[in-house]
Amino acid sequence: QFLHALRSEIERSEGPPSNFERGVKVASDYYGVSSERAERILYRALKKVFYPLEHHFYPIPGALKLVQTCASSFPLYLVTNPVWPKEFVELRLNWSNISSNYFLSMTHAQRMNSCKPKESFYHDFIKQEGLVASECLHIGNDDYKDLIARRVGFSVFILNSTQSELKPLRIPRPTSLKGPAWSGNMQNCQELVEKLCKSR
Repeated sequence: QFLHALRSEIERSEGPPSNFERGVKVASDYYGVSSERAERILYRALKKVFYPLEHHFYPIPGALKLVQTCASSFPLYLVTNPVWPKEFVELRLNWSNISSNYFLSMTHAQRMNSCKPKESFYHDFIKQEGLVASECLHIGNDDYKDLIARRVGFSVFILNSTQSELKPLRIPRPTSLKGPAWSGNMQNCQELVEKLCKSR
């Protein structure tokens, strides 16, 4: 119940403080303890939940090759939903056999103060990194949480392992959707990135 309340509050809110500070306050209010003790409780609860999940995270065929291709050609960032502290983001990467060294930076709870699918999450990220959204390709796997990046100006690729070929996403495009979008499998994404590399 506590972790459910924690995630709900973090994903619902936006703006200062950071998601981590918000999580500590949830723990402090939930257990009626000081912020210092609440932080210890929060980490203990996260470790208890996360560590047994290792067998659910495994290398995905093609993922490492795609990361290596991206990292060798473009500045690469891990823009994951920043609900959890940095060490748990890195833990999941390690379980997938992908080094955090491929990424110039990553989003996490200590750094961000909003979550996907809020536009403010994507705006804050590009502002922090000094990026131009129209020059970025966002690769995700969730239509609801990742396609929203189009409103900020990102191009978006949605990974779908059930697809056999690259497809432009035929979504009605109101003026608020600025960037193009595609969907396809890991190999389709690899081919698109290689094409982008050649066009530079």
